[in-house]
Amino acid sequence: MPANSCRMCGATSYRQVITRDDQGVMRHGGLYRCSGCSAVFADPKAWREGGTDEPAPPSNPEPPLRPSSVTTAEALAAAPRGPDFKTYGPVPRGHDGGE
Repeated sequence: MPANSCRMCGATSYRQVITRDDQGVMRHGGLYRCSGCSAVFADPKAWREGGTDEPAPPSNPEPPLRPSSVTTAEALAAAPRGPDFKTYGPVPRGHDGGE
């Protein structure tokens, strides 16, 4: 693939992404979009030079999840259920919508 081109589609141009600010004014949002495949990126230099395919690390990584102390039986007992005959009872004769 030639230098100064998109690593995904080979296009040789990109455009600024324009967004509205809080006052409704159209401004450059700091991002760019490939004119070939519409990939959005923040660093034109990395786009031109090939950059890296690795995503940037998250700025605020989420803490690891801890196992729950709830048992399966407790979870099933607390799970919402749909209505049944115990909730509403059977439909009385003559009130089922039929003639």
